[in-house]
Amino acid sequence: MVNRDKDAKDEVKPYTLKAPNGIFYTLLYFVIWVLTKLIFRTSYKRTPALRKHKDALIMIGNHASYLDIPIAIVAAGHKRINFVSGEFLYSNKTKLLLKLMQVIPKKQFQPDVRTILLLVRALKAGRKVFIYPEAQRSIDGEPGYLNSQFARLVKRAGVAVGIVRCSGCYLAWPRWAEGFVRPGKIVAESDILLTAEEIESLDINEIHEKVKAALNISDYSYQLSRSKPGKYLTPAPAAGLENILHHCPSCKRMQAIVSTGKTLRCGQCYWEIELSLTGFFTKIKEGPIFANPVLWHRWQQAEISKLFADQPETVLSFSASCQKHGDTLNESYTIPGTVYISESELCFEPDGDSTPLHPAELCFPRKGQEFGIFATYGESFRQYNSYGAWDFFPDVKSWPIIIHDWSKMGFRRESMIQ
Repeated sequence: MVNRDKDAKDEVKPYTLKAPNGIFYTLLYFVIWVLTKLIFRTSYKRTPALRKHKDALIMIGNHASYLDIPIAIVAAGHKRINFVSGEFLYSNKTKLLLKLMQVIPKKQFQPDVRTILLLVRALKAGRKVFIYPEAQRSIDGEPGYLNSQFARLVKRAGVAVGIVRCSGCYLAWPRWAEGFVRPGKIVAESDILLTAEEIESLDINEIHEKVKAALNISDYSYQLSRSKPGKYLTPAPAAGLENILHHCPSCKRMQAIVSTGKTLRCGQCYWEIELSLTGFFTKIKEGPIFANPVLWHRWQQAEISKLFADQPETVLSFSASCQKHGDTLNESYTIPGTVYISESELCFEPDGDSTPLHPAELCFPRKGQEFGIFATYGESFRQYNSYGAWDFFPDVKSWPIIIHDWSKMGFRRESMIQ
């Protein structure tokens, strides 16, 4: 009997959650407030409705960069919040911080019963939980995909939804950037988006549309709304941007763009464009020009969609190595081979007889990936199927964004960018 009780306790323990450590949270709050004021001149604007809210609360925010998270701590006011974060952030370097903050782990782009259970228990205890419904940081500055399942969670929880809208976070730390943050203006606005009474009266589709509209936030629109677009200081504004924008708009060749640090240049036709400190492009030579990276990336996505639409039999291929994700027994074991992508699926063919795996284990359907892929752009990407997850490491650094654009073919997103 004693052993069974012990087993039951061990089974429940991983699914219990406390509020973040009060002393540590308060100290972190003031440190972030000081640093963000000094580096980003951050303006925090909280409505009376948010300041007065004392009950359980689901808080959401647009996920432009890693800066969103510390800024959200201050923007939400001094409310001890349990953040939901991807499991990939857990490491020996971060585990103490995440433990003090009582962060709720989440498997990215996969259903996670443990996360839902922890979240629901925290809300029933009257606490505040912060979720980024877009699941990943913005790639190009445009709002990300919003899964309708989030609206179901909101409806099930039945508690109020608060929001932190951040403007300037993407330009201050773009996902593709090489180096660290870029000092510049950030504005964080906090409010109650939906009360518990409103949630009770709305259906799931109505909740989804309201959340989607609230998260439709763009740093480029924010810049244009200012009397004069602000600058985000860095010596090399375009460094790393070739990992996102690889397709030349002049000669139409893929994987042709290289960065000089301040400019993007085609290695084939030598067309060139400069990225200013405001985040917008300026013309250097004659030829096509996009106002900002979002518009270029949108055109690039349309080009790969057009390729497969005009020639459905098209198959693209590239050399890469792959590794079973989470295989702790064989962490250093990678399989060299070739990746083939058709209109409907991605398949990996190992070199020689390097693996006894069944071919189906290394084929991944495109359908179902509209919400995005897990990737370190310029380095690697991940694919899931019923057999598990595999990490791929291409020889050419532009392939992760090509895989992302391929996964989005035929998928439309609403945007504020014009």
